Amino acid sequence: MADTLGEVSPCRGLGISLRESINATGAGRLERWIQLAGLVQLGIASANIVAARLFRYRESLASVPLVVRNVFVVQNAFIVLILIGISLLCLVFPADLAGRTALGRAISGFLAVFWALRLAAQLFYYSAAKKRDYPIWNVLFILVFVYLTIVFALAALR
Repeated sequence: MADTLGEVSPCRGLGISLRESINATGAGRLERWIQLAGLVQLGIASANIVAARLFRYRESLASVPLVVRNVFVVQNAFIVLILIGISLLCLVFPADLAGRTALGRAISGFLAVFWALRLAAQLFYYSAAKKRDYPIWNVLFILVFVYLTIVFALAALR
């Protein structure tokens, strides 16, 4: 039995067309990319912990008012917590984030914008001198943020 593409569908016994089976294969690939994004985001969360030592947060914050220090520490802790949560969503619910549900597409759209803004901050906000001090980290972060932006944009637009 031929489907709309004029070929015999390998999935006809399952009641789906060749076009649907191709779409399902693409969705599976996107789900793997989203799971990889989850692992990458766990790496970013870990990098935030390493950054505290590398940039000597404790010594740098010693001279600022206590309330500023407290806000900085709490905000950093919550950023790490949110990154871990997003990572878990990517690892546990990749099909939803890959476009199976409207909520998943909405979350992916938000994450695409989130990582695009983070990429812009990496490119245009951070000190050029610091980026020269850590060129490998700078390039790595740029590549990671581009990857995350593209993966979540693809999922949102699915």
